[in-house]
Amino acid sequence: QNLLPWIHLSPMTVRIWDNEEHGEDIHTTTNSMDHVQVRYVAPSQEEPDPTERVYYPEEPLFDNRQTGSIITYGNGAWNSYFKPVSDYSYDHICDKPLVHVNHFHPWSASWTVKPYSQSILSHEQSEKFFKEQRERAHDMIQKYYHPQPLIQELIDDAHPYDKYENCLSVYYHPATFESETTYTTTPFNDYLPFINAFVQSGGESMFVVSEDAHFVQMVESVFFDLEIHSQTPSLKTDNGSAHQRNTDTVVNLYAMAKCNFFMYNGHSTMSEATHYINPKMHSVDVVQLEFVDAFHFQNDVANTMKQRKTNKGKKVQMD
Repeated sequence: QNLLPWIHLSPMTVRIWDNEEHGEDIHTTTNSMDHVQVRYVAPSQEEPDPTERVYYPEEPLFDNRQTGSIITYGNGAWNSYFKPVSDYSYDHICDKPLVHVNHFHPWSASWTVKPYSQSILSHEQSEKFFKEQRERAHDMIQKYYHPQPLIQELIDDAHPYDKYENCLSVYYHPATFESETTYTTTPFNDYLPFINAFVQSGGESMFVVSEDAHFVQMVESVFFDLEIHSQTPSLKTDNGSAHQRNTDTVVNLYAMAKCNFFMYNGHSTMSEATHYINPKMHSVDVVQLEFVDAFHFQNDVANTMKQRKTNKGKKVQMD
C-alpha cells in the first residue's frame, strides 16, 4: 500500500500549540474513515541488544476498517513552520482512510534510549545507538522537513553562512538533566579548552545559543577577536508566546546545524535534533569529559579543515 503522510497537530501538544497562530476553530467530519487497524508485534526478549527490543507494527489491515468522525483543530501547527509533507489535506479526509501508527518502531528515531531499554548501556552501545538514530532521523528530515520561506529567511539572518562551514556551534543549557530529580550546571571553564582547541586549529567563527545571556556574554568577551553570532531565546513553556518559542527553536536548530563542529552540555532534545539535521558534524558533549579531550578535538578540527580546503582546491581546478 502507498501511504501518504499527513501531519496535523492538536491543542493536546500543549508545549507548541498557540491559539493565536494555529487557530481555535474545530472541524468535525461525519461518518468518515477514521482509522485502519495496525497489529503490533511484541519484541523478542532474547535479542542481545536491548535497544532492539521494541514493539513494531505490521502492515495496516485495510480489510478491517473502522468508521467514525474525525476532529481537527486550527491549521494543525505544522504548516506554520514547515512546508506540507504531501498533497494530502483536511479536504481528503472523507475520501481516504487514516492509518495511525505509534512512533516507537524500527523506522522511527528516538532522542533517548528510555522507550527501548531500561538497561544501562555501555558508552560503545550508546554511541552506536545514537549514530543509527541520527542517520535515520536525517533521512526523514531530508524528505519531509522543509522550512517555510519566512523561517528559512530567519535561519539565514541568524547565521549567515552556507551549510557545513568550518565554524563552531555552541549550545549551553543552564541546567543539565542528570536523573529524575537532579539537575546540574556546567561550568563555563568546561567549554574553554575545546573552544581554544577550535581557535588554535584555525577556527574563526562561532554560533552560540543559550537561554543564559551571561554565558553568551562570557563567550563574546573571552573570544572577542572571533566572529560570533548568538541567540538568547526563551524556551520555557510558561514564558511568552508558544509560536515565538517554536520559531526560535526551529531557527536555532537549523542555524547550529550549519557548522561542522558542535559543542553542547548534556544529552537533550535540542542537541539531538541538531545532530538529526547534520549527523556528520563533529561534536563534543562537555558533560562526558571522560570520553573526550581537547587534544583529540583539536586534531579532529584541524584534519576536517584541511580536508575541506583540499576539496575546495579540487573544485576550483575542475571549474
